Amino acid sequence: MKKVIVITGAANGIGRQIAVDLDSKQNILCLCDNDKSIIDLKKKINHSECFVSVGDVCDEIFVRSFIQKIIKRYRKIDVLINNAGIVPYAEVNLTNTDLFFSVLKINLGGYFLFSKEISNFMKKQHFGNIINISSISSIQGIFGQSAYASSKGGINALTRVLAKELGPYNIRVNAIAPGSIIVNRNKIKMLSKWNNKELINKSIPLGRLGKPKDISGVVKFLISKSSGYIHGTVIVVDGGKTIVGN
Repeated sequence: MKKVIVITGAANGIGRQIAVDLDSKQNILCLCDNDKSIIDLKKKINHSECFVSVGDVCDEIFVRSFIQKIIKRYRKIDVLINNAGIVPYAEVNLTNTDLFFSVLKINLGGYFLFSKEISNFMKKQHFGNIINISSISSIQGIFGQSAYASSKGGINALTRVLAKELGPYNIRVNAIAPGSIIVNRNKIKMLSKWNNKELINKSIPLGRLGKPKDISGVVKFLISKSSGYIHGTVIVVDGGKTIVGN
């Protein structure tokens, strides 16, 4: 039986790579993003049935409508992958209040809304799998990420609470904390920051920056039966960066 997989923030970066790597005749992909390029991604999905919607993940009306359409169309939801988010960089004294709470609303609030609505349905079907994309900024202090790190720390906490509440309903909940991953939106910034091999070797034991595929591979594992007893954990995928420090 095909798996119905919901992915938020699927238009770009890690979310897009997850969608591409889960493109299979065995899966039905339900993708959303506030970026209209999500419609173009649908054209690149070759094997999966694909349902796409453009909207704001922290708009409760949109979230509820999107999920209800999925349930009406497919009668089940197997997997939720919370990924949508924004990554502003600013020192705390330069981070205004509106920006801080906007980051929390999108990065953490969006995960909460999707998890709440979908887990209510998953409880009724008595199975499910929720995967939250977090960040190593939730574990180690990273300069200029007061808002982002706060949101990701909240995601880790939300993951553990959901795992405790939903485990009895046969719903697994885990998070993945990526390290320094090169995606289109940060490529120039990342390459200028990590401008020589010596710096990379010093900061990342595996000696390279991460790729979106490094994260999508772990997602595929968490969706598989091989991960059936992994629950309530945050899996760090960072090439060893957190054991070195900043």
